[in-house]
Amino acid sequence: MAPELAGLTGIRMPQKLAMEKGARVEFELREPAQVLVGFFKSARSRAAAAPPKDEWEPVLWNAVAAGAHPGFTVYSHAVPAGRSDLDFGPGAYVVLGFLPRSAQPEPRMVFFGGAAQARADLDWLFE
Repeated sequence: MAPELAGLTGIRMPQKLAMEKGARVEFELREPAQVLVGFFKSARSRAAAAPPKDEWEPVLWNAVAAGAHPGFTVYSHAVPAGRSDLDFGPGAYVVLGFLPRSAQPEPRMVFFGGAAQARADLDWLFE
């Protein structure tokens, strides 16, 4: 898991339910925040929810390794104080947690293990 996600409290949904009916998440915040949601790609129909296109920013590519799933891309979205909900339709996704509105993670590709982790930028491609 990307270090930026350490210490966050996520929301887990049953994958079977999410694939069949979708999983709607309701929450209430005391102050404005950024919600971080992980999405993965899958060739299986309805296995993965589609990432949103409007007002959501991909910030961490390959940020979470989870079993047999491909790496999750983490998207962030500004959420106002008060009651809100997330509903991406059928397919699995994971709410990874909330950050203060001002704490937007720096967009980057996450590498796991060995030399790749020590060199998490792509500058080496152009050397």
